[in-house]
Amino acid sequence: MHRRRNLLTALAPFGAAASPDLTILPLFLAAGAVGVGPALGVLIAFALATVAVMVGLTLAAAKGASLLTAPWIERRASALTAVTLLVIGVLVVTGVL
Repeated sequence: MHRRRNLLTALAPFGAAASPDLTILPLFLAAGAVGVGPALGVLIAFALATVAVMVGLTLAAAKGASLLTAPWIERRASALTAVTLLVIGVLVVTGVL
């Protein structure tokens, strides 16, 4: 029992790191109460789902960006990036995002 508790204690940070948000934490803790196997299963499932979604969204964004081939975009790429970051920053500071 003592060895199992030590292993679950060592795995807890990985449970929190398996997903960008902490929605996994209650599931991981509940699975950890059952045993190490279920805890590892939840950890692996969330990690795989997180990686799959991140890769899928990145590929979709890259595909969408490749469709934007207007010459004015290439000339003003730096300004577009700066304006985008400023708008996002303002939205975050004002609490909209």
